Amino acid sequence: MNQEISCSEEDLNRLHELYSWIPCREQTRPKEDLFNIKEIMNKQNEKIYASKIDEIFIHYFKFESKMMILGNQVKLKSTLNMNEIHKFICIPNEYPYQVPMGTFHYVLWYSYLDVDKSKINTHIFQCLKEKNGQKKFEFVWYENPSMSVPEVYHVQVFWHFIE
Repeated sequence: MNQEISCSEEDLNRLHELYSWIPCREQTRPKEDLFNIKEIMNKQNEKIYASKIDEIFIHYFKFESKMMILGNQVKLKSTLNMNEIHKFICIPNEYPYQVPMGTFHYVLWYSYLDVDKSKINTHIFQCLKEKNGQKKFEFVWYENPSMSVPEVYHVQVFWHFIE
């Protein structure tokens, strides 16, 4: 496969029937307990980071940070701004969906907004090849129409090993 797929309910269900490792629509949400943890962590992170962009840049990309006073609070701010550097990172989703057994749920994050979507397949392949070495794998991805972090471009990636 190694390609973008539609995230429509009908298309996901059809693809799941053909390829059992691709999640169907019911499998594209975190379990309720993970969703609740995500909500709690989001509230905690609002107290730590100056913005969602800063949280992603510092927490995932490991960009340097500085302390900043906002009102009467001290928060972390990335030393880099959006679009200042073109990097991408593909990491396991901290709040994964209920994907089929043997399927991995990752997120491909970008530090810039002008993403050339024709290069996303290559970026995912590079990241997974680096992680998996000689093991064979295949993936699909989609852009979530209701992104929880729309300020930072990212896509949902689902992959599995090929035997």
